[in-house]
Amino acid sequence: MSDLRVYALSGIDYTAGLQTGYLLAKEGDAVLVDASADVKDIAAVLAETRSTLRAVLLTHCHFDHCANAARIKSAFPQAQLCASPYSEGMLSDGTWTAGFVAYPTPNWRVDLAVRETTYAFGSIAVRVIYTPGHTADSVCYLIDDAYLAAGDTLMNDIVCGNSHLPTGDARTLFASGQKLWREVADDVAILGGHVSRPSGEDWEPYRSKSTVGRAKHRNMINRL
Repeated sequence: MSDLRVYALSGIDYTAGLQTGYLLAKEGDAVLVDASADVKDIAAVLAETRSTLRAVLLTHCHFDHCANAARIKSAFPQAQLCASPYSEGMLSDGTWTAGFVAYPTPNWRVDLAVRETTYAFGSIAVRVIYTPGHTADSVCYLIDDAYLAAGDTLMNDIVCGNSHLPTGDARTLFASGQKLWREVADDVAILGGHVSRPSGEDWEPYRSKSTVGRAKHRNMINRL
């Protein structure tokens, strides 16, 4: 059983639907999944858990998942911005906007281009799994072998991200799903990129009802 405390945070940019980020904390350390939450909400959860933010784990560089990265980095300069090696290309060529919005070129850079290995951010272990298909730079993060931060690769045990946006590919997304079924244990909880929460608060403790085992049999990624 993981000792992680998990909080869901609402994104500040709603133009692509309600984006959900997550802050996971343990033993005074914390990691943030995606970078759309308001700095004040992140600070509130860090105070609640008495934690220091060690890393921001970007699942992919669509604007609704990274639009607040510069502000978060400014507020928490010790935290490393982590993303796929392919993310810098999406940021520089404009495909990070997914064709939806006319945002200027981002004024931040990836600190750590992650490899498929396991990193330690303080007391928290994070294994990187490349999962392209929704975008070319999509990655999932297996956190303490208990939570799969899946971005838009797996929203939950039923829904997956689409593959028709720039750099997406349906066959690649299907292959990424099969990779997850092989490499991640069935009892691992899914932290999806767009998850509705009953109370609608900006941040709150979160318990996922979706698992990799359920997704293996039910998720739409199997039918792409």
